[in-house]
Amino acid sequence: MTTFDTAKIRSIDRTKGRIELSMRNGLVSVGTYPYDIATLREGMSVLIGKVDNSHVILNQVENVPRLGTSYSVRRPITPPPPPVITEVFTLDFEGDNGSITIVDGIGSIVPSYRNNCAISSDYFYNGISSLKLNAGVLGEEGDDAELKYHDYWGMYPGDPILFPDTFEFRMTVLLPTTNMYGLEVDMFDGEYLSDAGIYFYSWYDDDTSKFITNIYIYDRQGSEIFGGNISVYLLIGAWNTFVLTAGSDFIEVKVNNVVVVSETGLIGNPLSGLQDLYFWESTYDDPVYIDSLYIKEL
Repeated sequence: MTTFDTAKIRSIDRTKGRIELSMRNGLVSVGTYPYDIATLREGMSVLIGKVDNSHVILNQVENVPRLGTSYSVRRPITPPPPPVITEVFTLDFEGDNGSITIVDGIGSIVPSYRNNCAISSDYFYNGISSLKLNAGVLGEEGDDAELKYHDYWGMYPGDPILFPDTFEFRMTVLLPTTNMYGLEVDMFDGEYLSDAGIYFYSWYDDDTSKFITNIYIYDRQGSEIFGGNISVYLLIGAWNTFVLTAGSDFIEVKVNNVVVVSETGLIGNPLSGLQDLYFWESTYDDPVYIDSLYIKEL
């Protein structure tokens, strides 16, 4: 038999799903909630049922009556569905080992310029291969590694990557050794119709014995949103994940799941107008590997 009563939430352990309840008889008990626990808060009055000697929170009580047994309750809150994310550009870097043919996963955009980088099966985050910078391509061994999408400084035109106004950018990077003093990943508008820009630069710092990364981000009007070194150091011999989220009035950057940049209250669509993607590494450095890169519309 199920019995009903009201109680107040005393504390919530969202990790374990444990909710401590202050009962009307002055005792403290523990209950569970079969819906979204994030909708509950401490001090909230709730309707509870006792099932098999366990308290189950059935709903939130809007007005706790002083007398009687009738309760006015809210319907369980159903969280909104996650936003639909449409992938507009992806680089899985799949192919034969040593291949210099690089196409995006959608199959519509090819680089405008490539030098001393190639598909490699040495390491991979997903699939069977990744992009190797400083790949020792025959005839290019002494050159800096470069991969450019859209216009290559007016010399090699190519198709633009049409970044959405709001988007998520993600890539993974592997640094096998400490002999790396310059890895650059840039996003900007090569036609200069928008002044938006994102510039990542990482290097191994001998003084601190750490991989340091600085990030500079500019909005579409050319105002600096963020500039400087971030607080997370890149890992050696492991895949590092970069995720940049460009919202309608905010940006967020995560490195290895740690938020390193978070700026809100920005102008509308601050990073709209991006069209170019560029990778560079010095020829004097050991190879660096990049994999699982995508740009998704939010």
